[in-house]
Amino acid sequence: PKATPHRVEAMTVEHAGRILSAIHGTACEGMVTLAMFTGLRRAEACGLLWADVDTSAAVLTVRHQLQMVGGEWVLVPPKTRSSERRVPLPPQALAAIEGERSRQAAARDAAGSQWIDNGLVFTMPDGRPVPGRTALDRFTSALAKAGLPPMRFHDLRHAYATLLIAIEN
Repeated sequence: PKATPHRVEAMTVEHAGRILSAIHGTACEGMVTLAMFTGLRRAEACGLLWADVDTSAAVLTVRHQLQMVGGEWVLVPPKTRSSERRVPLPPQALAAIEGERSRQAAARDAAGSQWIDNGLVFTMPDGRPVPGRTALDRFTSALAKAGLPPMRFHDLRHAYATLLIAIEN
């Protein structure tokens, strides 16, 4: 039997604001905010390197995604050539990146010699990559605690278009 396609409903600016309030101060705040305001896929956000972020030019470059290969996390190229792209960073995304930089510096200090330096923007408390499933679980948990309905991480890509239109108006 054919699979029923997932029906996507446009996210309202109000709903996006409720999500941002729900994730504030949680472990998923930086990644979810960045995905919401840039349209990054979950694997692209998990595989984002500091070397690919230029805060002075307010742009990031998507060059990798994080995938499990042979039992370990590796950075691989995006699925298609067109997925490699430069993405402008609106003020909300820049704030998320800077917040993540501060959070990561504190985590690095706390981990000391146990810190695993891999150059990733989003990391676990010891510097390891954030698995995509962990990112999704954190997001789902934050939504549930705020009493918001469940949604897919990928739905944040659709929110991106809504928010761009709202920012322009």
